Amino acid sequence: PHPAAEDDFLYIKCPMVGVFCSLEKVGKKPLQAGDAVEAGMVVCAVEAMKMVCDVESEIAGTYVDTLVKDGDQVEYGQPLIKLKKA
Repeated sequence: PHPAAEDDFLYIKCPMVGVFCSLEKVGKKPLQAGDAVEAGMVVCAVEAMKMVCDVESEIAGTYVDTLVKDGDQVEYGQPLIKLKKA
């Protein structure tokens, strides 16, 4: 799935159906507004069928916001994380 661009923003989209897990929830340092995100960087995780799968960014940018909360049901293709274009 390719991230959708809207003006100066890019979105990291959910790769599968499952339950959203922030980096903090999986024991990693959470993203802060203004953090640089590199392509291939793990930005969150999605739990499906008792397996937690890392979600990697396919794009580089600056972290703006997480659009869902821990424990939210997420759908394939749903925007999870908002980035400002690098």
